[in-house]
Amino acid sequence: MPSRQVYQLISSMECQEINDNETIIQVDEVQNYFYLIKQGEVKLMDRFYNYMYHLPAGSFFGEQQILLGILTDNIYKHVDRKNEMSMLLRIKASRFFKIIQEDFHTYKYFFNDSISRYRYQKKLKKLLQNRTYDLLADCHTCDKELKKEKRSMKLYDLMEINRSAFGKLNHQVNEFLQNIHH
Repeated sequence: MPSRQVYQLISSMECQEINDNETIIQVDEVQNYFYLIKQGEVKLMDRFYNYMYHLPAGSFFGEQQILLGILTDNIYKHVDRKNEMSMLLRIKASRFFKIIQEDFHTYKYFFNDSISRYRYQKKLKKLLQNRTYDLLADCHTCDKELKKEKRSMKLYDLMEINRSAFGKLNHQVNEFLQNIHH
């Protein structure tokens, strides 16, 4: 990125302090800022709060939604590490877009990074979704087995009751027959 653009980006950024597990970006939000993590960490989660990955200091986010024109499909939260705050630098989306459009290579870099990160996040979400479906299927199978077990226990209990009743009836019949023969 040309130094002039770096200077424009940095000089246009404002500081934002984040702490205590604060949410930075919520699902389905229109993205108004491009963020650069100066200090601390930010965690990325899908809309169901499944953890995806961490963004360490030096990472950036928000460019996907700005460049691809999509709503945020993830949750970005501060990672609380021993009550340390995170410091973010942010620039308004319109200003960020204007600056990077001035140089084709800069625009291409951010655009390609956005596309690859978007694809990676989609794959990650698909894996999380499949894992969730697998867990639900396992729960369903366990539930079916438990119901079978309960049914067989009920059947077993009925058989025991029948055996017990048959044993008593058999004992009574034998006593009756013995009394007749005497």
